[in-house]
Amino acid sequence: MSDATLKRIEKTLETICEQQARICERLGYLEERVANPDVATRKEVMDFLDKFGAGEAFGEALFGAWLAVSDTDCVRGGLRTIQMREGMHAHLLHARLEALGGTPRFEYDDSVREAAMKTFGGVDMTDAQKLSTIMSQFGSADSVLEELTNLTARLANDRETQSLLQTIEQDERSTLVFLEQACELLNG
Repeated sequence: MSDATLKRIEKTLETICEQQARICERLGYLEERVANPDVATRKEVMDFLDKFGAGEAFGEALFGAWLAVSDTDCVRGGLRTIQMREGMHAHLLHARLEALGGTPRFEYDDSVREAAMKTFGGVDMTDAQKLSTIMSQFGSADSVLEELTNLTARLANDRETQSLLQTIEQDERSTLVFLEQACELLNG
């Protein structure tokens, strides 16, 4: 056999091995889901931590931009606290993802980021209008936190992540309560 033929065979075998590894990974995931439907899979947890951490990092930037243009004392005080919590959450979520062997990868689309920064970091709307906008998008705290609550309940096999998410959920509830109360105060 020629060297070229051997190289083609090696390349084909390498491709087959890669495909087989992906199939085995997917089968393992499916077996885990069937065996433990009420327990979150490792991939599910890691994907959630990645996306949630990206959202919290974006929240830190967004609330910081809003804080920089806010002209309402009671709103600024709350925004300052929310911004710091969002940054802390992002750090904790990404650190936990890394401890589980993952790497933060998720990023929001630039158009989504730009639109939100323009709205909340801009001066075209008052704080009262921004609060009304954000509250109309959120709905109830329970509906906003539903995915987090559901995943947390399915983490009996990972108590560290479960506790981390439970405490972050408490902070998120506090944020939503503040935003709702500030909206009622400024909009009557």
